[in-house]
Amino acid sequence: MSNILAIDYGEKRVGIAIAKEGFIFPRPHLERNSPSFWKDLITIIKKERINKIIVGYPITLKGLHGRVANLVDEFVETLRTQLPKDIDVILLDERYTSKIARDMLADIYGKQYSIDSLAALELLRGYLGSEG
Repeated sequence: MSNILAIDYGEKRVGIAIAKEGFIFPRPHLERNSPSFWKDLITIIKKERINKIIVGYPITLKGLHGRVANLVDEFVETLRTQLPKDIDVILLDERYTSKIARDMLADIYGKQYSIDSLAALELLRGYLGSEG
């Protein structure tokens, strides 16, 4: 079974969720501009033995790529240089994940996790649901 990391990449915070051993759970978000951002992210990937990464891709409601999509492209390009070649990185449409996180998941998890990590959790739930 794959250990999967979902990432909701934002301009300030990077939401994190993990699927491991049949369970999915949010993790505390990372601060994008933190000096230890890359070290912290790679530590999570190694510690959790991640072998697949799902990154939310911000497509507008009209299906267009905007400024934030360009930031995600740059992030993914850098991420791939930091990872072993056998870890798949998949971009997945993240439309509505933040809304679902605010409207539904925030009630379940309360303030323990940021909306960013709950959006990553929803992204992961969607991905796992589409796998069958």
